[in-house]
Amino acid sequence: MSTPQNAFKPFSWLSPDAEYLPGAQHAADTYDAAKGIALLLEMVEESDLAIEGGGVPNFNPVQRSALLRMAMASARMLENEAWKHIGWLNTHGVARAKAAA
Repeated sequence: MSTPQNAFKPFSWLSPDAEYLPGAQHAADTYDAAKGIALLLEMVEESDLAIEGGGVPNFNPVQRSALLRMAMASARMLENEAWKHIGWLNTHGVARAKAAA
């Protein structure tokens, strides 16, 4: 079965050649998650600074809390994925590197 020429292709930071390298998708996912966490925290900080300056916050307390929980949950998921990747590298990565050398 052939794929139509105009079929949807999900966005990827990786080049087609890099997509199949071990750890490549992990690196791309890590980049996206870290960038998202940083953006969420910047938004919360901007709102906090507005309050400190006597201005109007960008978020109400419930929204602020939700953004912080999302950042924390994302960081935990990122941590867990990194730990799994470290385990894989320690178990399989060294053997593959030695075999390739």
